[in-house]
This record gives sequence, C-alpha cells and structure tokens, in this order.
Amino acid sequence: MTKIKIAMLPIDIRQADPAGNISQVKHLAGNLDKDTDIICLPELFTTGFIKDREEALRLSEDNNGTTMTALRQLSRNYGMAVTGSFMCRDKNTLRNRAFFINPDDPDGNDTEYYDKHHLFVLSEEKRIFEAGNELPPVSDFRGWKIAITVCYDLRFPVWMRNTDNRYDMMIVPANWPDSRGYAWKSLLVARAIENQAVYIGVNRTGNDDFGSYSPTLTTGVNELGMPVTELSGSIIRYAVFSLGEINTLRRRFPVYLNSDRYKLI
Repeated sequence: MTKIKIAMLPIDIRQADPAGNISQVKHLAGNLDKDTDIICLPELFTTGFIKDREEALRLSEDNNGTTMTALRQLSRNYGMAVTGSFMCRDKNTLRNRAFFINPDDPDGNDTEYYDKHHLFVLSEEKRIFEAGNELPPVSDFRGWKIAITVCYDLRFPVWMRNTDNRYDMMIVPANWPDSRGYAWKSLLVARAIENQAVYIGVNRTGNDDFGSYSPTLTTGVNELGMPVTELSGSIIRYAVFSLGEINTLRRRFPVYLNSDRYKLI
C-alpha cells in the first residue's frame, strides 16, 4: 500500500513580514521527520490578510519572487513537496494563490497553482483580490493524485466535488478563526466522506484583526472522515495515510458512480 506522510505547520503568521515568516518555515522544515513527503503551510503564510490594497500590492510577489524561490529551494533540499498560499501579483491583479511544489517532477515543471475562487463575503477580500475561475488542479506525486484549494472554498461542495475520483487528497490552507471552528472541522469531515478522499486542513495560529486561531483546527482527516493527526513538539502536526485503503473503500462502496454532475462555471 502506498503510504504518504504529511507535516502540517500551523505557524503564527507575522503580519506583513514575508522574510520573518519564510524564516519560521525554514527553521521548522529543518526539524521535520526525514520521511515526510509533504509540508503544508497556511493560507497567505508570508503576510496574513492585508486589508489595505496599496500595502497588499507592495507586499505581493509573482510566481518567481522571493517566496516561491525560497520554497522551491527548500523543497529540493529536503525532497519534500511544499504547499500553501501567498499573495500573488499577476499582471494588474492580486490573487490569493495556492501552490504545490513537486520536487520529483522530471521535466522541471515543478509547481501547480490555484487561485482562490470563493472570496470571503464577510471581509474585504473581494476588494483586494481577483477570484480564480479554474478548478483545483491535481498533481501526481508519489503515486497520489493531490489537489489544492483555499479556506472558504471548503464550504462549497459542488466546487469540491471529486468527479470520477480525480483526486485522492485535497489540501486546504486556511486562515479560519476559532469562532467558526466547529464549521471548519465539520466541513473537513463531510468533504472527506462525500468525496472518499483524504482532507488536510492547515490553519494559521495566533491572532489578527479577524479573530484568534487555535492549533487544534489544523488536522488531517482520512477517507472515512476520521481525524488521524499526531502532534510533534509545540506546533508540527503529522498524519500518515494509505492509498491502498482509499482504493479499497472506493471498490467496495463506489459512491462516485452515483454522484450528481453539475456545470461549475
């Protein structure tokens, strides 16, 4: 059975401090178990959410900026995939852009990107960012099909639908406050069950203008909706999953054959 080990890093994001946050990640990566396959970071892990558009433009980067350059190097150094989201400047727009960096890609096309589609209705996110309109991409990584989406997207089951088992794992970087923590945990479980796939919810910690963020909201959920996360030290959370167990469940109970199909966009 193909097993995979996930390390979730729910860092306390230093507001508007990309260098400080990248330094945090580098330090933690140096202490990870050597058999880790994927490092998962929170949404907007380099800056937190910036409410002022001019400041957001100043702090944003493109796909080849300091953030992605540092993470690609980290991925190569440790032989681990890296995923999360950052504030991306794409021509004249700002995007809440998720990424999946694959150190094993033989062609040098090592990064998949996804722009957050559902911009949070209770914040100024829609004024700051442009929404993406592409479905979450799927990366082939060590025998697994891995998709990425961002935070508020989790609330929308049609958007997350695993049509024809297109993904085995969905990774969801987030800034999801404790005030809605029950919904977060419940949605991760529901999406895992209905899609018969692993769900990784990696949330930030600390505090910002929108609330407090508990380390306990960062969790990995298996294809049966069962949390399987283990804590290591004060912050790092690990989870191990089996692709064989996912495939066995899908053979015995092929829910996807009865799935409703809708046009998404």
